Amino acid sequence: MAQESEVYAPGEFIAREAPGGYSRESIMVKGGSGLLPAGRMLGALTVTATSAVKASGANTGNGTMGAITTAPLTRPGLYTVRITVAALNAGTFEFRDPSGTLQATGTVAVAFSAAGLSFTLADGTTDFIVGDGFDITVPVTLWQNYDDSLSNGTQQARGILYAEVDATAATPDKQGTIIARKAEVVNARVDAATAGHKAAGITDLTAVGVMFR
Repeated sequence: MAQESEVYAPGEFIAREAPGGYSRESIMVKGGSGLLPAGRMLGALTVTATSAVKASGANTGNGTMGAITTAPLTRPGLYTVRITVAALNAGTFEFRDPSGTLQATGTVAVAFSAAGLSFTLADGTTDFIVGDGFDITVPVTLWQNYDDSLSNGTQQARGILYAEVDATAATPDKQGTIIARKAEVVNARVDAATAGHKAAGITDLTAVGVMFR
């Protein structure tokens, strides 16, 4: 007689969560990730931010935007860098997030970090003038099975899938919900896709307040 694995109902692994939906996060599961069951540990793929000269026109200064590093789960969207004070071989810029909110000010040729992004706006042979700048695009973070052996971002467990998601097809990516923080879960009803990786995943999730009982 064939044996069947138990399929858990949505959220069946949750013992307790924070009120008001605080424990939950909406995510996009990368297409081609397979059929992911409720209670599966997930990791977030590292995103690559790209930069371009401001869409409104060419810069006068010929300095460049250096490599951009993104922190895990950096908010997606269009960030702007605009020179507000010009100076010889230097200058000051404003850094705004996708909502247009000023996050911080920085200095040309000095390492900068804010709102999950790190970069250096390099000085060029022609100085920047007020209004020069760059646009930085951060894509949507995609999620897959947590796998402690990889180095693409999914080596850290960042959430537990609330309900089954069928992401077998390569496209499109599929929407899902995870328990991401401040919750108590039933250990026996949470799993990792790769055998032997669950213990490290528990450590990752405990750090964000997900407790296993």
